[in-house]
Amino acid sequence: MSRTTEGPSRARAVATVERVLPWRRQVQTADALMPLLTAFRGRHPKDPASLIVQAYEAAAGVTSYLTGTPGVLGLIAVDAAVAVIEEVGVAALWEKAQRLTALLVERADARLGPLGARVTTPRDPDRRGAHVSVAHPQAWVWCRVLIDQARVIGDFRPPDVIRLGPAPLYTRYVDCFDAVEAMAEVFEAGLPASPPPGRVT
Repeated sequence: MSRTTEGPSRARAVATVERVLPWRRQVQTADALMPLLTAFRGRHPKDPASLIVQAYEAAAGVTSYLTGTPGVLGLIAVDAAVAVIEEVGVAALWEKAQRLTALLVERADARLGPLGARVTTPRDPDRRGAHVSVAHPQAWVWCRVLIDQARVIGDFRPPDVIRLGPAPLYTRYVDCFDAVEAMAEVFEAGLPASPPPGRVT
């Protein structure tokens, strides 16, 4: 495995062809190796719960080596965003995050509650953070369909939660309203028995 100085867990290049591992004196392929450091991005696409469950099923090939640390060159683009955050101020962003999540909770109660969903996030904004979690028995399929249709990009959390995180820097209030409405429309149109192929964030 070839590494660069992009963080302690980042493998920038992993040979995908057969190669000899000198310390084992045998030929291996990327599929035959198990990374020592496992992470969310390197899990098998059919293993959405790999962050929480005990067993970890690696993705095929070089994908299993993805650990999530971004490259240094990619981080340079973050400088502009950090400058904006400094200009706006963390206090103002936190205040807006509380208002955004309050709107999500209100709309989820009104629109998704009748569909069998329930908000599991604390109602107290000081305990809520900047995420809202909505539980439903079909959350995994629901979340996958929403992403597949590019309607709402949420996080699935086992066993039955869709987590929404409105970023206060650029999320509008109407975006929260529209997100809940899109969730309701997708559900009312009928969910498939199994999710479309692909990953959930």
